[in-house]
Amino acid sequence: MESFICPAVCVCGQRLDAATSLDDHAPAPGAITFCVYCGKMLVFTAEMKLVALAKLPPCSEADRRRLTLIRARILALIWHRRRGIELVDERNYQQEEVNGDQAKPG
Repeated sequence: MESFICPAVCVCGQRLDAATSLDDHAPAPGAITFCVYCGKMLVFTAEMKLVALAKLPPCSEADRRRLTLIRARILALIWHRRRGIELVDERNYQQEEVNGDQAKPG
């Protein structure tokens, strides 16, 4: 996964300054993304501005499932953040097996 600098403003007013691509491509007009502040589904316009989508555009069942899963994860993150619960990203931890130590931040 690669992240790209992509300054834009969500319809909720939050500035979004990056986009993460599952296929290592920079966002392009028509690309779907989600706001990590409000969870709104957004699409990039030809001018690379963000506009809200009321529903998913026609896409394959696999893409529909993938986008639904991504949005569910973002909504869970927002829910926890609003309650002051910090989530641990397991990818940021390294397993240390020396002397039976627990996983520590890497």
